[in-house]
Amino acid sequence: MFSESAGLNLKAGYRYSKGSVMIKTDNVYGWTGELQGESEADYSGFYFGTGFVLAFGSADKRAVNMAIAAGAEQFPEIGKKIYADAVTLYNAGLYKQSEVKFTELNQISPGNTETKKYLDDINLKLEGNKKLENIKKLLAEGDEYRAKNKFKEAYSRYTEVNRIDAGNETALFYLKYFRETALARYGDARALNSQGKINAALKLAKEASEYSPDDAEIADFVKELKGDKNNRRKADALYNEGVLNFQKGYYDKAITAWQKVVEIYPDDAEALKNIELAKEKYRNSSAAEEQSAEQALKEARDLFEQGLMEESLAKADYVLRIDGNNAEALKLTEEIKAKQENKTTTLNKR
Repeated sequence: MFSESAGLNLKAGYRYSKGSVMIKTDNVYGWTGELQGESEADYSGFYFGTGFVLAFGSADKRAVNMAIAAGAEQFPEIGKKIYADAVTLYNAGLYKQSEVKFTELNQISPGNTETKKYLDDINLKLEGNKKLENIKKLLAEGDEYRAKNKFKEAYSRYTEVNRIDAGNETALFYLKYFRETALARYGDARALNSQGKINAALKLAKEASEYSPDDAEIADFVKELKGDKNNRRKADALYNEGVLNFQKGYYDKAITAWQKVVEIYPDDAEALKNIELAKEKYRNSSAAEEQSAEQALKEARDLFEQGLMEESLAKADYVLRIDGNNAEALKLTEEIKAKQENKTTTLNKR
């Protein structure tokens, strides 16, 4: 009815945990397994009786059990059960639990080569599990940062995954996508910069740098644009200063401000045009001022002769504001001050 590889056994006992029973086996027909021990039972298809289990034997499982039993023979009696448990846990993929058992067995039989082989293999498997867990964690963080548009942080996570596992498809996909996006943003930033749109160019260049933080060329371009932005801010301030001075009639100051703009941006057409306009205004105003200064100087001399020192001094000061080196105005100012001092001295003596 049954072969030795598929014999019938009768199992009875109590459950330690789900799927695990302590069994005693009677040799009903062709059964060659152990007569007593803890066993994992597949209950699907089983017939349950009160206190009894009927099952068909598994040739593969029986072979494994026999191999475990044979391996256990190299250990003293106290280590046989530990060895069997350790190997069973190992075969089930429960490596941490198996490691505990093999470590205990190694204390009982130090230097056993098979125990060492298992422990070494378990260590590799556990390291592999840690590696996979780390990769899973890094990918989750990368996806989360990417969803929040924090591309620099996402890039670092995907790069770390690629370092751990160069063949990881998810990391490779996003690193390629990030690189292509960075180059596209960089190209657009270059085009905008050539059109003089510094702010828009800087925005795209920064985005490119976020997608590809390790790209030195993009990073240098961002620094360049930041410098240009600062220069543009300074140049705009100087330009506006020139406009204000021009409106007030201070043409020489307006010229000075716009010349500083040209030092920063030699091709600034508006600043260059304004300089020429201010120069023309300055020449015309200088001629008018010169004529006005001559008239004011004549009036200052007449007032001096009349003894009106304060009025004379005001006219002389006006001339000096137009021409600070006017020799006649300077001389007249000294004469007026001397007169005023003498007059003050006389009053003080009285």
